[in-house]
This record gives sequence, C-alpha cells and structure tokens, in this order.
Amino acid sequence: MSITLRNSRQFRFLTVCTLAAVFSACAGVTEPRPKDREATSLAPRALMWLEHFDRQLDRAAPACADRSNDDGSLSWGGSYLLLALLEAWSATREVRYLDRFILEADKITAWSDRSRGVEDWLGRSTDGWSSTRYSSGNLRAKWIVLDAVVAEPLAAFAVESRANPKLPNRIASAGQAYLDLVKSVVSGWNSTWIDIGEEGAYLMEANFPSSVSDTIASHLPLNQIAAAGLVHWELWRATGDRSHLDRALRIGRRVRSHLVPRENGWTWTYWGRESWERFNTSPEDISHAALSVRLLAKLGGEGHVLSNSDRRRLAQTLISIKDPAGGFYRDVNGTSRDFVTLDPKCGAMYPRTYSDAAPHWSVLQDSLLTIELASFIDARLDATGWQDPVRLLGLAAVARAWPRISAAP
Repeated sequence: MSITLRNSRQFRFLTVCTLAAVFSACAGVTEPRPKDREATSLAPRALMWLEHFDRQLDRAAPACADRSNDDGSLSWGGSYLLLALLEAWSATREVRYLDRFILEADKITAWSDRSRGVEDWLGRSTDGWSSTRYSSGNLRAKWIVLDAVVAEPLAAFAVESRANPKLPNRIASAGQAYLDLVKSVVSGWNSTWIDIGEEGAYLMEANFPSSVSDTIASHLPLNQIAAAGLVHWELWRATGDRSHLDRALRIGRRVRSHLVPRENGWTWTYWGRESWERFNTSPEDISHAALSVRLLAKLGGEGHVLSNSDRRRLAQTLISIKDPAGGFYRDVNGTSRDFVTLDPKCGAMYPRTYSDAAPHWSVLQDSLLTIELASFIDARLDATGWQDPVRLLGLAAVARAWPRISAAP
C-alpha cells in the first residue's frame, strides 16, 4: 500500500465528507450530531464523558500521528488514539469518529518502515513500525508488540467496516486497505511462532539487540504476546480465517495459564514461566496487564478460554487494589503505590501513571468494576493531562460500557 494511494484516499475522504456535509447524509447513513445525543440511548453520565472526550480530542490527535515510531509514539500513543476513536464510535454510532480514525490512521500507516524506506538491524524493510528507543545501541529493531498495538485498531476498524454494510463506501475502502496492511505486518511474525501443547507464543529473535535477548530465540513478556493475540482475534473476526482464531486462542490459553489465585482476584508476573530463572518474577503492572485483560475479555465474551467466574475474578483483581488515597496500586498484587513518570510521547511530556490505563479494564463488562472506574474518571475530570491518548481511550471505553450497567446519571 503506497503513500500515493493513501494520499489519494485521503483526498477522496475529504471530498466525500464535504459533499456529505452539504447533503447531511452519506451513502444512506444519517449521522447524529453531538447536539442530538440527548435523543440517543446514552445515559447522561456517558454523555458528559463523551463531551469531555470531544473537547480533548483535537489537543491529542494531530501530534501523535505526525511523528515516526522511533521513540514509540505511534505504538504507545497513536494506537491508543485509534482505539479511543473506535470506542467512541461504538458508544455513539457517530460516523465522524470513523472519519477521524481514517484521517489519523492514514498518517500512522505512512510512517511504516516500508513506506519510509528504513531498515532494521538485519537490513529488513517491511510493513510495521520499528523503533530505536528500546534497543541496545539505538539499533533499529522491530518488536512484535510495537507492530501489534498499532495493527490491532486497524484490524478492528476493518471488522466494523464489514459488519456495517450501510456505512459510506469510504469506510469500507479504508477498512480493506488497513486489513491488507495488517495481514502483511502479521506475516512478518511467522518465523518466531511456536506451539506449546495447546498454547502458543511468539519468541524474541536470537541475538535481538536488547538487554533481555539471548543467543537463541527466547520468550517475550506475556503482555507482548497478548498484544499479538488481539491482532489475530480481530483478523479472525474480519476474515473468518481459522488460523488466526487458533493463534488467538493459543495465546489466550498461555496467558490464562499464568493466572494464579490471590484472595478473590488473580495475580501474574510480567515474564512467563520460562523466563523466571533469567529475570525477576515481579508482578505485572496494571497498565501492561490491560493488554492481557483485553485479550482474555474478548475471548471470554465469545465463550473461549475465560469463564464467567474467571472474568469476575479479573474484575475483582483491579477492584481489590484500589488505593484509598486515589487511583489504584501499581501492580496486580497491590504491593506498590502508583507514581507519576514523565513519558515523552507524541511531541509532549506526558505525566503518566499506571492508573491511567485502569479504565481499559472496562472491557471486562463487570458492573462493580465499571462503577469504580466511573468514579475514578469523575474524580479527575478537572485535572490536566486529558490530551494523553491513554486517558482518552479509558474515557471512551468507560463511556461505552456505562449504559450497559446503569441508566442513571
């Protein structure tokens, strides 16, 4: 998929949208404007959050998509923005969020290694988003997780475009282009896949330029393979290709097998069991854990891997580590208090906390957890930092989940 084609699609998108604005409709889909939201089924509290989302969106969107992934901005900034736009679409069914997704996603895809003509440490230039920040000696390296977190929302967009045939043609066209790109990205991972009984995982390449690599292929952290599992899950939903379902389920089983009961919740470590001898066995933090939780929740929602009782225990995991001083404890064990780290992403220095990602756990669709997360969001609505895409995703995700558990303001 060349830059020329993407720019052409952007031109078509802008042209069609201009006509749609004139005629107030596009391809048979009438889009409710924000001022008409009161007539929708959204609860007043969710409406308030979405209005806040809209006010913050323009402050976050351009910066993330206008940068390369050399410092991880697209993987740990732009990807959250794309997921946030999909959550807002799912909550409101307002097509403008899909249009905004295209605008931002086309910029992000233009930063792929192949489009830029850059090569990784082995001289490969492929579809994907490498980085120089996380490797030894600032060598350019392609971490699967950096590809996966960008590829997931692109594949999920394709699912939405196919599931809603009345959407404008521009949405379907973009969805197909993103699907083709994601397939190409994932094909580059195949050489590192292994089956482990009924489980499966991707490995880190031998001699990968990282302080945690080995002279032979070695295991990746659980959250990193979970990110890949999320891509395979969306590819299964988009294409019906059972090979993607198989890999999503194998990764899901592997992540699930590491969950250990702790009181009325679960605990698990950052590294899988094969890496315990090489690395410490510290508990997973709630931010990276959100990748594993999201995969298990999506699989469980369709009757795979995670039972209803497992899902409730996962929700209780986060509820049980709520910090009385505000927010949540840093790790799933509840042993470390949260703290602020200054993270340079998207051209800004975000004061991020691990609790910022707690609302991403709302995918579990647990009423008690959603109520806790709603209170967490309300308590910080007047705070600064909402332009951070991590927070925007949490805001939109809880807004989407809220009407399912309560119609009260």
